[in-house]
Amino acid sequence: MSNDVDFGEVMHKFYAGRLYGVRGPLYDDITWMETTPKPTREELIAKWETIKDDVALRRVHEQRAMPGKYPSRDDMIVALWEVEGEGKDFSSLVVDCF
Repeated sequence: MSNDVDFGEVMHKFYAGRLYGVRGPLYDDITWMETTPKPTREELIAKWETIKDDVALRRVHEQRAMPGKYPSRDDMIVALWEVEGEGKDFSSLVVDCF
């Protein structure tokens, strides 16, 4: 379960303004520099459960916003027109993006 947790995202969302560092994807990669106790792995996993869907959606939006990642609207219209002209179903253009 904790293999899917992005501890950096959790720290950024819930501990902004606190003194910490994140060197990698694991809980042990978090360096806590506050005088208060470091949040436990279980606390961070519970917080991750509340934001993981939003993080996944944001990442999809970021990928789609990358230039060259997806065809332009004009390119898609031309492709649909060409496929229709060949008597094919447009579903032949559908690609699994996830």
